[in-house]
Amino acid sequence: MSQLIKNSFFYTLGNVLPKVASFFLLPLYTSYLSTEEYGIINSLLALNGVLVIFFTFSLSRSIFRLIYDYNEKEREEFLGTLAVTIFLLASLATILLFVGSPIVSLIYSSISFYPYFALAIGASFFSVFSNIPLAYLQVKEKAKNYVSLSLLHFIVTNLGITFFVVGLEAGAVGYLQGYLLGEVVMALIYVGVTLRFIRLTFKVEYIKVALAFSLPMIPANLSAWVMNLSDRVFLERFTDLQSVGVYSLGYKIAGLVLIFSMAFKKAFDPYFYKLVNTSDDPEKVERKITQLSTAFMSVVIFGGFVVSILGEDVISLLFPSEYSRAHIIIPIVSLGFVASQMSAFYNLSFYQMKNTKIVMYISIFSAVINLALNYVLITRFGIIGAAWSTFITYVFDICVKIILSRKFYPIKMKLWFIILFTVLMSSIFFLSSNFLSFDVKLIGLGLKSLIILAITVFVYFKYLKPYLPRISKTG
Repeated sequence: MSQLIKNSFFYTLGNVLPKVASFFLLPLYTSYLSTEEYGIINSLLALNGVLVIFFTFSLSRSIFRLIYDYNEKEREEFLGTLAVTIFLLASLATILLFVGSPIVSLIYSSISFYPYFALAIGASFFSVFSNIPLAYLQVKEKAKNYVSLSLLHFIVTNLGITFFVVGLEAGAVGYLQGYLLGEVVMALIYVGVTLRFIRLTFKVEYIKVALAFSLPMIPANLSAWVMNLSDRVFLERFTDLQSVGVYSLGYKIAGLVLIFSMAFKKAFDPYFYKLVNTSDDPEKVERKITQLSTAFMSVVIFGGFVVSILGEDVISLLFPSEYSRAHIIIPIVSLGFVASQMSAFYNLSFYQMKNTKIVMYISIFSAVINLALNYVLITRFGIIGAAWSTFITYVFDICVKIILSRKFYPIKMKLWFIILFTVLMSSIFFLSSNFLSFDVKLIGLGLKSLIILAITVFVYFKYLKPYLPRISKTG
């Protein structure tokens, strides 16, 4: 348990610092980028998400489970085989994308292949070099090393972006140039790190096992991309790039709710597999997981509330007026992110039993629903329709997983508590939004901050303080 807490702290630090820094860099970048340019950037960053899936076949995800099946020598060969395979896949895919540039450019009707798509594809190629070393460090629970590399990656990339966007005032093209430069520099560093723990080889037997585990994840990861980022494609197609820019800003601010949750999950996933696969006391393990997952979701829900209640005032104070509409999507998307993090927890139920196919089927079905909702809602309601599409899809996804997970490894959260806490936080948000709106935004921001502080103190002393010792004792 102490290792989990320590790693969670480092992962939180590694997540918080870049996210906070990114948040404060946003006003700087948006002051040099129009909503249309910001829309171009986020449309292409959305594309990067799906490119990485095809560049890697999600092979790095197999490390988290399969590495425990090998001895030390076999692990080095297994990791080396994965590294070689990912490099070959990414190289082939990149060549095909450039050869098929006329077809690729059809994805976004208002964005040309050169220079925009070309820069984004190049950045995606070099980004795959981080997959193996970061996954390995996470599995080995070397949180300090993982965080150090992640922070360095953030600093290098944003130095490049700042140089081109602010220094040279090169707009969207400059942003992508800086992004590509940062990925190239970091790729060299990641290669150096990777060579320390792999044996460069290529063995078909390792690829067969890894593909058997990871291939079912590809549809699931593509479906996750659909649920997370396909709304940008619909917005670009049925509205305009300005709407993509406004929506992307609101979406990014709503994503602040993921700071602590993603950090905890990075520490919890390897801890979960190690605990479940090595413990000889199933009841103790089940009790511990229930307590941890319930406490985790409570923090995520509260994080969603904080982001939602402060969103409008923060946008008004820090961003150009052309981005002001972004605040309307923040509470909806934040709730969607809460559901998505709960869904990620329940995925472990299926992964532990090596049944990645069930996650694939659920994800595909959810993605189809999301695509349909995107078309229906975005064409009629624009960015607010995109937000509701995201929320509805994530809620559907988690409901299905809760029901089906009962037949696999049991993950039992206190659902009644989670639902009641969500309703309570939503009610407080609704009341504060309607009765604490002031022309002077600093006043509203101050009063809402006091409400957040009061709730934080109450929840900590009423629930978390007496609850944390029980979690520690079960360790």
